[in-house]
Amino acid sequence: MDQFVQIRRKGNFMEYFDRLLQQHRYILDLAKTLGTEGDKSSRQKTLDRLENEFELHCFLQESCIYPVLERYESSRTRAEVLWESHRGIRSELLELRQAARREGAFGIEGSWGIQVGGLIEALETHFSDEQTHVFADLRRLVSEEALIELERQIEYADQQQRGKRAA
Repeated sequence: MDQFVQIRRKGNFMEYFDRLLQQHRYILDLAKTLGTEGDKSSRQKTLDRLENEFELHCFLQESCIYPVLERYESSRTRAEVLWESHRGIRSELLELRQAARREGAFGIEGSWGIQVGGLIEALETHFSDEQTHVFADLRRLVSEEALIELERQIEYADQQQRGKRAA
């Protein structure tokens, strides 16, 4: 992850990379907390926050970043893989939610831990791929002006989504 600190800054787009890294860490921290929460109420709140943050992450990536990657032959397949990864993680989150409802209490300890462990592994793999490849692809393929415009689009989309969630 630290390799991205060394990437030459192009405009202000590095600020977006920094924010995305922070978002990745926050989502992973929520998932890890989910595996250690002791009571049903705390797990429920943590799962709610995790789902909300991951959906915001997906929205920003799928509406702003991945379409840019799909324009280039060299990164098109990667965008498709990352979209599929989002679908898989959403599915794992849904399975956790359903397990909690089905089991009455918020998950049976053994199976809950296994499911949360699988989610954490999927998140780590997905975020590592984004941090290793997506950042580099964007910086290699997209002009400085396009990166600055992309950051504006991301900032606007982020504000819109956060505004909708607060309402």
